[in-house]
Formats: sequence, structure tokens, C-alpha cells
Amino acid sequence: MLRPASAFTSALLALTLVTGCSEPSEAGRDQAGPSATSAAPSAGGGLKGQDKISDSWPREIPLPAKYEVQSASSPDGKYHFLNVFGVSEEHVQATLAQFPSNGFKQVSETKIGKGGNYKFANDKWDVGLIIGLSDENGNPTNEDTGRFFLGYNVGPVS
Repeated sequence: MLRPASAFTSALLALTLVTGCSEPSEAGRDQAGPSATSAAPSAGGGLKGQDKISDSWPREIPLPAKYEVQSASSPDGKYHFLNVFGVSEEHVQATLAQFPSNGFKQVSETKIGKGGNYKFANDKWDVGLIIGLSDENGNPTNEDTGRFFLGYNVGPVS
């Protein structure tokens, strides 16, 4: 039986592979909560707006700076799901580098082209992070656009 975190990661990866050429859905994009902070570079690129997440988001989990969170949820306060689209490669690398600085150990890494699946953990949180290619508007794609999406799947340490 898959844990909710594993099921979400699998579903997001499957969705990415299946919908690589789909049109964006403005209705499906939402924001919630106060602005987040990140030590990742804040140089241009990405979508309009600042990172916006719920108050329950674990602040020690790094997010790319200056990118709009397209969807975020925490159905029970224990598990958190968040997506950021249109991120530059520089900001992806800076975000990955922040995990150890914030007390996380990299548990696994599976490279898939320029993206991949990563797992980080600290004494409180397991973080599944899917990184894949996206276009400037945040649509998953198979083309190397220089932009990426980050799909976070966060749960308590098991």
C-alpha cells in the first residue's frame, strides 16, 4: 500500500509524462497564505508574483525565490503538497543546495533527463521533490526550455 506521499509523487510524475503538451488551466491555479522567504537567488525569470503558501508549510523546506506557487494544499496539517512552475535551472540548483544548509540529508536521487526525483529528510520531515521541464507558462513539457517545475510532497518522518 502506498503512503499518501508516495501516491502523490507517483501521480504527479504520471501526470507530467502524460500532459507534457497540454494547455495551461488558469482555473486550476491558486494561492494561499502569507509570503514565504527563501535564500535562493532572486534574479528574474519565472512567473509573476511571490511565493505564497499556507501558515502550516514547514519553513525549513526551501522554495525557489521569486516564483509563484501554483497550487498548495495541506489536507490534514501533516502532509503538504506544493507546485512551483517556470523555475530557472539556476534557481533549481540553488534550491537543491539549500536542503543541506537547512538541516536535511539527501536520502535518494533518481535523475530523469535534466530533472529527477529527490528525497530529503530531517528529524521531522520527509520531502519528496519532483523536478521536470516546463515551459515559461508552467506547462510540463518534454522540450528543454531552460525552465522547470518543482513538485513538493512533504510528510512527517516515518
